[in-house]
Amino acid sequence: MVLFSYVVEHDTGYAPNPYGGICTLVQCKYSKGNRRNIIEMAEEGDWIIGTGGKGKRSAGLGKIVYLMRVDKKIPLSRYTTEPAYQGREDQRPMDNIANRYALISSSYFYFGQNSLPIRMLPQSLIGHPIEKKGPGYRKDFTEAFISSLISWFSKTYKKGVYGRPSYDTRADERLRHKCDKK
Repeated sequence: MVLFSYVVEHDTGYAPNPYGGICTLVQCKYSKGNRRNIIEMAEEGDWIIGTGGKGKRSAGLGKIVYLMRVDKKIPLSRYTTEPAYQGREDQRPMDNIANRYALISSSYFYFGQNSLPIRMLPQSLIGHPIEKKGPGYRKDFTEAFISSLISWFSKTYKKGVYGRPSYDTRADERLRHKCDKK
């Protein structure tokens, strides 16, 4: 089990896309050139955490935008044509999709504009910095840390959506799966 951490520089509801009872990561964090990125590297059962960036289209530094488990990893060519994902904004056909994937989760916590301040996590989880600063990603977390993080989220929140994207004017019609705090 691996935890990937990266900065969600543009939290618009597109990538990640938390609508319709699933969260997908499709049109972001893929390889550019010879450098592999999260979408190619993550496997089913891995986790992804997106933290806020400093720009106005993100949640801000020191905040958790979302956390998702990769429940499915399918080729992008299949994702863009499969009826189960029809109508999702990130499901549009694209050129140059060879070796690209869609990461799909039904086990996620999406906070968006109600992003969770990292300082609100238990002290035992703050000891290892979660945030990745700048471009790229990090995945230097121990399995014990990942298990503790997932356990805390699962005990504290129900899976689902807790807020609109930090910068999204179309959220009202798309936000259909809102959960309340336990």
